[in-house]
Amino acid sequence: MKIIEGRYFKELTESSGGDVAVPTVLPWYPDNLAYQLNVTRKEIRRQEIYFRLHNFLVAETESGSISRQETVSMLPPLVLGVKPHHTVLDMCAAPGSKVSPILDMNMMCCSGQYFQTTQLLEAVHDLPEGELPTGLVVANDSDNSRCYMLTHQVKRLQSPCIIVTNHDASCMPNLLIPDKEPEKLTSLKFDRILCDVPCTGDGTLRKNADIWPKWNPVNSCNLHGVQYRIAKRGLEMLAVGGRMVYSTCSLHPVEDEAVIARILQECGESVRLVDMSDSLPGLVYSKGLLDWKLGSKKGEMYEKFEEVPEDVAIAQIRPHMFAPPRKVGERLGLEKCLRLLPHHHNTGGFFLALLEKVALCPWESANVKKQTKDVATEEVVEDVENLEIKTEEPPQKKMKGMRFRGFREDPFIYFNDDEGVFDIIRKYYDLSLPPQYCLHRNKEGGSTKKNHIYLSTPRCREIVENNTEKVKIINTGVKSFARADNKGSDCDYR
Repeated sequence: MKIIEGRYFKELTESSGGDVAVPTVLPWYPDNLAYQLNVTRKEIRRQEIYFRLHNFLVAETESGSISRQETVSMLPPLVLGVKPHHTVLDMCAAPGSKVSPILDMNMMCCSGQYFQTTQLLEAVHDLPEGELPTGLVVANDSDNSRCYMLTHQVKRLQSPCIIVTNHDASCMPNLLIPDKEPEKLTSLKFDRILCDVPCTGDGTLRKNADIWPKWNPVNSCNLHGVQYRIAKRGLEMLAVGGRMVYSTCSLHPVEDEAVIARILQECGESVRLVDMSDSLPGLVYSKGLLDWKLGSKKGEMYEKFEEVPEDVAIAQIRPHMFAPPRKVGERLGLEKCLRLLPHHHNTGGFFLALLEKVALCPWESANVKKQTKDVATEEVVEDVENLEIKTEEPPQKKMKGMRFRGFREDPFIYFNDDEGVFDIIRKYYDLSLPPQYCLHRNKEGGSTKKNHIYLSTPRCREIVENNTEKVKIINTGVKSFARADNKGSDCDYR
C-alpha cells in the first residue's frame, strides 16, 4: 500500500495532463483496501504513466499481494461475515463459472469468481501470525478444466485450508465427517455459503458488447430453474444459524427477486432475508423489486401468468417467475435485496441477497422424521430377528463408486505417526510440525519416492479421507517440500 500510494498513485495525482484518471478509494470496502481506476486497456498501453502502474499491478497480482476484479463482485464475500472458525462453501467458484450450456457462450459473463474465493480465504486467515484457522473453504465448480484454473489462482495465497471440488452445484453431494459417536459419519453443514450462480450477465452490458444484439427477455427464464436448484441445494447444505449469499451479475428480476421469492415461500419461516443496509456504509444501491413484468421474444409484456399465451407458457414462462402479490413480497422482505446499477459507482450491474437459515427447511424436517421412523422400525425388526434362526444371505454386489468426468486425480495419502521420510525432514529442518498435517500424492503401488509433500489442516484431512469415493476432490494443501536427489545433504527434500 505504501509503494502503490507513494509512488504510482502520487505520480498520477501530480501529472499535469487533464485526461489522467486518478485511483479513488472505494468508500464501502473495509480499511481502505480497495481502489477503483477507470481506464481502458487502450489507455493503459497508450500512456507511459499508466504502463508503469500496470506492470506493477501485474507483478503484485502474480505474487498474491493484489487481486484485480469487477468492483461489485467483491460485495458477496464482504456481507457474509466470514470468521476463521467458519466452514465456508463457494458453490460456483471458478473463473468462467457463469457459462451455461443453455445459452450462447458469448452471451455469458465472467467476472473473476476466483477472486471471491481468495476474499473468503483471506477472511478465514484473519488471525495472528503463526496461527492456523480451524475453519476452511471448499471451492466447487461444475467444469473440470476451470477447477484447475481455480487451483492455479488460489495457490497465490498459499493456504493449507482450501479444498477444490468438481461437481454440479445443483446436486452437490454431502461431505461426510466423523460423528460424535465412534465409527459413524455425519453430513458436514457449512456456516457460510457463497452462491454466485450462472446467469445471463446482462448487468455487464457496458463491457460485453455481444450482449446488446443477442439479449432477449426469455434468456433469463431459461436460467431460472438451474439458479433456483443451486440456491435450494445451498440452503440444504447450510447449518441452522448459518448465512448464504445469493448473487448474480444480471438485472433481470426472473434471475434475482423471482428466485429469492420462490425459495422464501417454499421455506416458510425457516429462512429469512437479512437487511444489509448498515453493513456497507458508503455503498449506493437500489432496493429489491416488489413488482415486475415478463416479456416474450417478440416483445409482448405480461403482468400475470394468465395473460401468457399457451405456446409461450409451455416453452418459456412459468407462474413462479412472476412477482408474488405485493403484500406477500413485503412480508418476505424482498426490498432487503440489493441492486447495484452501473451509474451508482461506475461499475457493472449486480444483484445480491443475504439469507439466514433459522431452522431446518420443511423438506429437511420431513426427511428427519422419516429417518427416525425408519430407524425405530429397523430396531423392532432386529429384535424379532434375534429370536429367530437366521439363514445365511447371498453375498451382495459391491456398489460401484461415482463415475467422474475429466482427469482422474492421484490419491491423497496422509502421513501417519511413524512416517520415516517425514521424520528425516522434521529432524533436518528442526520442525515441530506433526506428520498428520502432511500428505503426498504418489500413486499407490508405484514409486516409493514421494516427490512432493503438501501441508493441509486437520479439518481438511477429515474431509478428504472420508469423501474420496463420492466426491471428486481436485486439490488441497500447499506444496511444502520437493524432492531434490542432488541436494548433497542428509535430507533429500528442499
